[in-house]
Amino acid sequence: MYYSKEKLDTLLESLINKYDLPGASVGVYQDGVSIHSSYGYLEDNYKVPYSLNSIFRVGCVVKVFHAAQIMALKDQGKIDIGEPITNYLPQLKSFKTVTTRHLLSHSSGLPGNLADVTEKNVLERLNILDEQEVLLFEPGTNCSYSSLGYLIVAKLIEELSGETWEENLNTRIFEPLDIDCTQLESNRDTKVFAPEGKIHYEGEWLKPHLKHNRMLPSEGGTLALSTKDLLAFCRMHIDKGLSQKGVRILSKESVKEMSSFYASLPGKWPLGGQSLSIGWLRYQDGSLGFSGNGLGNHCFLKINPDNGSCITMATNYHNSSLLFSELYETIFSDSKNNDYQSNVNIKENTNKNLTVESLSGSYYCGQRKVILSNIGGKLGVKSSVYHQLLQTFGYDENETNRVFQEYRLEGMQLIVNVCGFLFEYSLIDMNGDGDISYLWDGMCLFKKR
Repeated sequence: MYYSKEKLDTLLESLINKYDLPGASVGVYQDGVSIHSSYGYLEDNYKVPYSLNSIFRVGCVVKVFHAAQIMALKDQGKIDIGEPITNYLPQLKSFKTVTTRHLLSHSSGLPGNLADVTEKNVLERLNILDEQEVLLFEPGTNCSYSSLGYLIVAKLIEELSGETWEENLNTRIFEPLDIDCTQLESNRDTKVFAPEGKIHYEGEWLKPHLKHNRMLPSEGGTLALSTKDLLAFCRMHIDKGLSQKGVRILSKESVKEMSSFYASLPGKWPLGGQSLSIGWLRYQDGSLGFSGNGLGNHCFLKINPDNGSCITMATNYHNSSLLFSELYETIFSDSKNNDYQSNVNIKENTNKNLTVESLSGSYYCGQRKVILSNIGGKLGVKSSVYHQLLQTFGYDENETNRVFQEYRLEGMQLIVNVCGFLFEYSLIDMNGDGDISYLWDGMCLFKKR
């Protein structure tokens, strides 16, 4: 069913009010027609409304752009993504089993990030580490979301193109799509208006505190786009690598490869994601998508190659997944997500008599950790993630400590409530021996050590 501009306006306003959000900007491409809608205000003073040209920090959506950049380099014959990354970045001599395809599909075994690693020093830092010390699992055997892997991808782009990744992104991807990219000078650029994110807690709208909110440029921390820009990028994939003006950006083969299955997930991913491909997350209805959170801005992309449609959304609310999900399912009513069924070749522990002692331990994903401990016979739960999240919005150390007590264990799911944020961990028995060796938080694996 074709959605008109009027119907989209009405739907967006209704859902914004339903979920009590500040507003949103949406772009839809369907039946060869693009339509856009915006509703709400970007700031508390109600003086800056959402509009077609409102820009938002794209956050980790930049990873899909990086994947497209690598595939463009592949089209030019400059890289074989199945070869070890050491063929192109010899500085990483210890990572001989990791390929570029592993990096692009989050199946390298690299953790989310490591302490004090930046774009400038990532090669130097990894050069002194051993592969076995860093990897969560053997490359290609599992998957875990890794920003660290995409820092290496950014370095690959620069090494092979002879440009900075930003220059290459503009000349190779954005300019042919008529995307006027806004590259913020810093995470808090005062010359360009990109809205700060917000969180709704105990009846108040809170803003992030600067000192706890830094994103690396290659994580999208300084990249701001509109939903119109994002829609142009999505349409290029629908049109098999061509811009709207007929400029070839990616080969048909590369577009197809980007959408092909590569890595299964070890558990449930938000919004029903089923597996990972080159840059994209794959869904059960055949669609591809990704999302990013940049300083509280939330951006979403989703394309459906089968029916030639796509949708983009951006908002300055920290978590608008439910809004996006309902928008997508309402507009594309024949593409509703079904209940997730993992097809990964890993079995969750079926032992229902888990003890506090058996679960206790430290689980690591790079610099992030979750500590389960035995406190008077009860399970104590702590995580560096909770501290970072709450300090982001101005809570002091004492306030963050008090929230760690609220949790529940439901079967093989550990659910922790942190000031209204629900963190859900799947308990994973990787070896099939009855012992919990990993936690899965919906995006990353945490290995017990």
